[in-house]
Amino acid sequence: MKLRTFSLYYLPVVLWMCLIFYLSDQDKQQSTNQMGLFQWLLSLVFDNPRQLIKGTPGLLIRKAAHLTEYGILFLLLFRALRLHLRYTAAVVYGILGCALYGLTDEFHQLTVYGRTGQLSDVIIDTAGAFLGFLIHRVASMWNFPPISSNRHLKLKVQRK
Repeated sequence: MKLRTFSLYYLPVVLWMCLIFYLSDQDKQQSTNQMGLFQWLLSLVFDNPRQLIKGTPGLLIRKAAHLTEYGILFLLLFRALRLHLRYTAAVVYGILGCALYGLTDEFHQLTVYGRTGQLSDVIIDTAGAFLGFLIHRVASMWNFPPISSNRHLKLKVQRK
């Protein structure tokens, strides 16, 4: 595999998985403190994000984070898998890969102080992957550029 192909397609998957691992390695207090980052992100969209967060249970925010993390992971993984697999196979393996990574992530959380691994989180992670697939399908229907495009890797053929 060429370095360029790895850098453009597989490295983002690995880096995103590392970020998920880092976030799940935080103990409960550190995880709660990260709500400030989420509040800042919400302040970019809403006038009073503290009021919004105060009215929203922290559990709901955490589950939305699971959906988002694994939706993005699916999109990155699908993009890399499309280099080698047909569309349907890339979708199936992408969702299965996210589910398996979610399972290993929950096992990892069993070893982190103050955290628990829950099967319900694996289901939410898998739903996030499926949500990523749905986002891809909707974007495809609206004729956005495909995320699985590898046009820049194709050789230009010169005609004589």
